[in-house]
Formats: sequence, C-alpha cells, structure tokens
Amino acid sequence: MVRSSSWGERLGFMVGLILLGCVHQGTDSEPFGDGAWMPHAEQAAETRYDSDRPALDGYVPSREPDDRPDVTVYGYWPYWGESLGTLPWDQLTHVALFGVELTEDGTLAQTHRWTKHAQDALQFGGSHDVRIHLTLISFADDVQASVLTDPERRARAISELSALLDAEGGHGLNIDIEGLDNDLKEDFVTFVEECSAAFDEVVVAMPAIDWSGSYDYDALSNASDGLFIMGYGYHWSGGSPGPIAPLYGGGVWGERSLSWSVEDYRAYGATDDKIILGLPLYGRQWGTRGEAVPGSATSEGSAVTYSAALPVAQEKGRSWDAQTYTPYTFPSASEQLWYDDAESLEAKMGYAVDEGLQGFGFWALTYDDGDPDLWGRVDALTHAGR
Repeated sequence: MVRSSSWGERLGFMVGLILLGCVHQGTDSEPFGDGAWMPHAEQAAETRYDSDRPALDGYVPSREPDDRPDVTVYGYWPYWGESLGTLPWDQLTHVALFGVELTEDGTLAQTHRWTKHAQDALQFGGSHDVRIHLTLISFADDVQASVLTDPERRARAISELSALLDAEGGHGLNIDIEGLDNDLKEDFVTFVEECSAAFDEVVVAMPAIDWSGSYDYDALSNASDGLFIMGYGYHWSGGSPGPIAPLYGGGVWGERSLSWSVEDYRAYGATDDKIILGLPLYGRQWGTRGEAVPGSATSEGSAVTYSAALPVAQEKGRSWDAQTYTPYTFPSASEQLWYDDAESLEAKMGYAVDEGLQGFGFWALTYDDGDPDLWGRVDALTHAGR
C-alpha cells in the first residue's frame, strides 16, 4: 500500500502549524529537525552509565522456566547497560543485543558488542526460552544508500550477519536502520525480505511517526516477524518539554501519540500480530522558563533513566498528565522532567495487550534497575489467569 505521508503532505502540515503559531508545540512538532525518527541513535550518542554507579544484584526469577509470557515482551539490551545477569529473564520473550554497525561496503563493525555478550545472553535466557537477537544498526545516510541499493553489498552484510549468528547460536536479527531516506524505501523492503529468507526471526525497529513516508508498513509487516515501533521521542531533546511517549493525544499536545501511531500502522497495512509497541525506560529533562505546562524550553532535553527519574519525583513531587498518561516533575523552578514509571507503563502495556498486538517492549533494559514494581505489573499483564 502506498502511504500518504509524502513530503507534500508533511509540508502542508508544517505550514498549517506555522500559521497557527505552534510549530514546536506538543507532539505535532517534527522531531530531529530533518524529519528523521532516530531515538536509538540519539540515546546511543548521549546515554552512558557513570563508571562509579553501584552494580545491581542478580535477578531472581519468579516464574518457572516453562511459564513464559502470553505475549511478546521484547527488550533491547545496550552495550553500556548493566550486566545481563540483572535482566528479568522470566518476564521477557526476546532480548536484542545492541548493536553491530553496518558500514558502506556491507561489512560489519563493532562486532565485539555481539561476540562479547552473546554467550552470556544465551546462557541466562536459555532456561526461559528467551530468544536472543543480534541488532544491526545504521544511522548514517551514506551507509544506507551505499548498501541498500547494491545487491552485492546487501549479500555481504547478510553473509557476515549469518556468520556471527551461527558462531554464537543466536536466534534472529533485529534491524535498526533509522533516518531512512524516502528514495530507499523499496530497497529497504528488499533487504528485509532477503534477511527473512536467511534468518529464522527478523524484527525491524520502526519510527512512531514516519514523516517522510520511507517505511513501507504493509510490505515490512509481511516480510518480517515483527515491527518494533519506537514509541518514544514524541517530544525530543531539541524540542519543547512534554511527554515522550503519550498514550493518547489531544488537547494542548496535538494528536500524535502511541495510540495514533498504532492506528497509523494499521491504516497502512501492518497487521496486529506483527506490531510490537516499544516503550521507554527513560525520560527527558529540559530547562524551561518556569513551570507552565506546556512549557517553553531554554535548553536541550537530556535523557534521564527510569531509575534516576523516580527519586527526583519522590523528592520534588510527582504530577500527572491525565491526557497522555504521563508523570512529570519539576527538579527546579526552571526545569521540567517528563518520564514514565510503573503506573504509566502499565497503562501503555495494557493498551498493547487489550488491542491484541503481538506485544510490547522496552528501550532499554537495565535503565529501570530491575524495578520490582514495574516487572510485577509486566508479570500480571502477560500471565493471564495464572
């Protein structure tokens, strides 16, 4: 199906916002300046744990090995995260190790991010039948244009990915190509089809809003085992403060939201059994001109992990935006922190389950410090009647 989110439609939408004087207001503001939806790229560039941060204890499962979640629970584990031994393996169905980098000639770089950790992931996940995926990442236009348009370079990339997966015994591939140009739309579908022919499982990271119409929802749905909607970044670091993963839109926030994105995917041919709703285990803190909501930013928003946001809200006071199901707090009179906690994520996970989607997932595992409140709610939602 041909998507209608063309550059013409996008231009008309932006002109309308300009006339209304609200280009950067709410979730209708365009992310990342050039129309790209690149939350993992942005996080990889800015988010690191401090070296003196105390190590987490190992996780103690609450479910028996054969008692798996009823729906997909898909988590990305970043190479800068806490030990794989701290993950709630009994509450997950898939863990994607982030991430091996694609280069211009189709070869792979940073492969140690996979080879160093794959065996640990397979060992920890094995008793609960968690599927371990290798994440292929590309955030650069020149790399994507070079590889996706060239059959030999695509084949080289697939061959090297296959060698990495076979050597370690991984179960599948996560394709995380962000900021895709519109003229590579068909080439990307071809690449995903070729990957699906080569690997048992293929999941594709997808934008919550495809501003340039670069991702062919129905073709990619047909070609893959799942579309992981990166359902965060509705308010991004360079924009105005607000909920980064609003469940519903409306009011001062505009219409774009998680539920809007799901309906957009459905409208353009993605089937519910392929949609995985990605949710954030992080928030953003902006400098502002006061405590007005919506606010006006005086600085770029910095990422704040789930575990770092909770104590700030506990100390400063937790506010709640009922329209978007999002908590927020004021670290100072000139700062706003919008984040997600166990209550807000329960509503968003529950939405995915109630809508009959394949499931939900998280960017990124260990950002929550293994919060028992959060994972207890995951357990209750994904083990119906048990």
